[in-house]
Amino acid sequence: MSSNTYLLKNILLEIGFLHNDAGHIIGTKTQRAALHIDQGRIKDIFWDAIPDELIDLKIVDGSGALALPGIKDAHIHLDKTYYGGPWTAAEENKTVLDMIALEKALLRQQAPFVVQRAKAILDLIRSKGTTRFFNHCNVDRTIGIHHFETIQKLLTEEFSKHFSFQTAAFPQHGLFRDDAVPLMKDVLQMGCDVVGGLDPNAVDGNLEKSLEMTFQLALDYHKGIDLHLHERHDAGKKTLNYLFKLLEQNPSLQQNVTISHAFVLHDIHQDGQLLDFASQMQSLGVKLVSSVPIQFRMPLAELHEHGVVVELGTDSITDHWTPFGQGDIIERANVIAQLYGWASEYHLSRALYFATGMTPLNNEGLLQWPMKEDCADITLFDASCSAEVIARISPRTMTMSRGNISWQRHENN
Repeated sequence: MSSNTYLLKNILLEIGFLHNDAGHIIGTKTQRAALHIDQGRIKDIFWDAIPDELIDLKIVDGSGALALPGIKDAHIHLDKTYYGGPWTAAEENKTVLDMIALEKALLRQQAPFVVQRAKAILDLIRSKGTTRFFNHCNVDRTIGIHHFETIQKLLTEEFSKHFSFQTAAFPQHGLFRDDAVPLMKDVLQMGCDVVGGLDPNAVDGNLEKSLEMTFQLALDYHKGIDLHLHERHDAGKKTLNYLFKLLEQNPSLQQNVTISHAFVLHDIHQDGQLLDFASQMQSLGVKLVSSVPIQFRMPLAELHEHGVVVELGTDSITDHWTPFGQGDIIERANVIAQLYGWASEYHLSRALYFATGMTPLNNEGLLQWPMKEDCADITLFDASCSAEVIARISPRTMTMSRGNISWQRHENN
């Protein structure tokens, strides 16, 4: 359904917390409502009767489902995956360089199936409520710029109504190790949104040279940066410190850099240094995207409390790195809640932030979503409140991206 004008009726919206006599939060209050959707935005919210002048509008029935903000998948690879193909387990006990060598062979084998498997992932994530995503496309000497061209064509021609999206040019095999700089320039000239990067020391063997080139590409083409960082302990800290130094020298890129994974932040937290690093991330506008590892607890809540923007990604669903991805950001937020031991109504409701970037109720229980003129990115759930959604990973019933109904559950689903 296109993003024209209609009424989304018979939905539940959260309106406040329920408290016991001691003042403790014990539940969430909801109210039945209707939303006037117009050209991709929420034009009005009706808690009671619909005005006479809107009675004849097309009706979309929410069937009593809970409406929450649309979900963002902030880190996903559409172009290299086993998903949609035969079952294949991942490799074990391999270094990043080992995996790069393996990937070069896999990319050639998977070339005929890139579009088919990307479509399978896109169908999966929209059924999980994703309305927008950030995609990483390989740019390397094995496949050149073919993946970028192929995936961008697919997204533009077949999925532009279903999602909002951005794409990073990702030099998985190294900027210099793989001589990828000319290819990066090609895709950036073609309109790729963001300059990607990967472990500048471990992969390229030269922290300063690799990061400086990444920054130069971003400056030359007026793009943001997204760095995949896996290095731990002192090596990882050195990378972050040099990144901060370059950002201080290049203020135009402040608020426009993302670090993905950044496992070293766990080590920094363990070493009692998180406040210093978090303060620098917050002041320089460095965002963190995590796929929520379970081998150790990333300090996601602590970073968020210090003002760092934290988002979640499903990464590659299932590939040569890991077979465990579900394509479900709500499931990732559920894992955060479990890792932190969040079991109360209040704390579970706060975990929704990591999936959507906002919660319907602020920390005081006042309604902050939806508001008039908000983008009509909406996910409907078979649930009573956001706390239940996180705890039970509740089924989705409808996904709306900028007012377009991109997925809807049917009786046989």
